[in-house]
Amino acid sequence: MKSVQLAVCMLPLLMMAGCAEYEGDPRFGDAVRNNIALHSVTPPAQVSVAPVALDGAATKAVTDNYIYSYLHPQSQASALAVGMGTATGAGPAAAPVANQNGSY
Repeated sequence: MKSVQLAVCMLPLLMMAGCAEYEGDPRFGDAVRNNIALHSVTPPAQVSVAPVALDGAATKAVTDNYIYSYLHPQSQASALAVGMGTATGAGPAAAPVANQNGSY
């Protein structure tokens, strides 16, 4: 019975000790605050000195390949069949060169 009374009296004292102010190292938590600051601040964007450009022929070829890929889509293999069975060819075919009138 005496130990129960002692435990009942000590419990509020232990709970109040948990509310005491921490007076340890004043730099406690600086590493965490520094890492949060490093990951939340966006660095300034780099300025490009030269614009990216293509000549006319390369631009037309890229555009033609892009349009051709939507006009003539290739069949997609099943994801489950990757690496199984025999090879079906050398790979995807390149888009044909457009006629002078721009038709495919």
